[in-house]
Amino acid sequence: MDQLEALLVKSPTNQYIIYNKILGRGAYGVVLLTKQIKQQQLYAIKIISKKVLAKINGAYNMRQEILFLSKLQHPNIIKMYETFEDENYFYIVLEYCSKGNLYLLLKEQGAFSEEKAFKYFNQILQAIQFMHKRQIIHRDLKLANILLTQDDQIKICDFNWATELNDGQADPVLCGTVDQMPPEVSSFSFHDTKLDIWSLGVLLYEMLHNSLPIISFVTELSFGRHVSEEAAKLIKDLMSLEKSQRPTVSEIYSYKWMKNNITKQKVQSTTQSLCVTPRHSKQNSLDLKDLSKYIKTEN
Repeated sequence: MDQLEALLVKSPTNQYIIYNKILGRGAYGVVLLTKQIKQQQLYAIKIISKKVLAKINGAYNMRQEILFLSKLQHPNIIKMYETFEDENYFYIVLEYCSKGNLYLLLKEQGAFSEEKAFKYFNQILQAIQFMHKRQIIHRDLKLANILLTQDDQIKICDFNWATELNDGQADPVLCGTVDQMPPEVSSFSFHDTKLDIWSLGVLLYEMLHNSLPIISFVTELSFGRHVSEEAAKLIKDLMSLEKSQRPTVSEIYSYKWMKNNITKQKVQSTTQSLCVTPRHSKQNSLDLKDLSKYIKTEN
């Protein structure tokens, strides 16, 4: 029995009530709100269509996500509780983050202040440092893949593009989100931890501007007047076109913008997420036969 088979056991889905509340969608399926009947605890359940996986050759990516989530235990990485399957679907039970993702929060509230952006950025940074020390890179860091708990704790999710480096690098592959790829990925070159560093720059820029940076090989990044010189300096270095010029996670902490914000805010470190039952807790439950409504299986 390999690692995945040990994790992916047969388990009756009637242990959970699955609610008619969509938390997210992906290439392979949908994430819905669920409640574990015995514990009366809310979770998110990622439901992956076996039919879709077969059509798009996504089995490897799903395998990677499950294996990485099983080994990456960190306060700022989404926690996986169990996985199981039936005839038509794979199920991944994850902790429930009631505030949704950073992308939706940004669109709702507009550009973040530097103090607020730092609060989120610093938590993301801690999770990425944890991963990089283990030679694992995410390869699809973006605001939509960063969730928030009720108490504003960051949780990085969606590890289907994650990979473990071999001798410090990963083979060329087009991965991640097209309009946020670093040059080494879009040019189909070998890449390493500096791929995630680039993504950190994109994340920080987007949080401060409520828009993605315009990436050019001939002109420098442009910043709004409201962005401090210290923040602009950090983002420019994170998004250096030459990956060797980008800082490591440890080096990021030496930047003036980081130091200034660390003195302003006491970084809160928690060891577990607080899953709070939402006020609108009355949900319509679903029968598993209705899942086809939410997961596209035909081209």
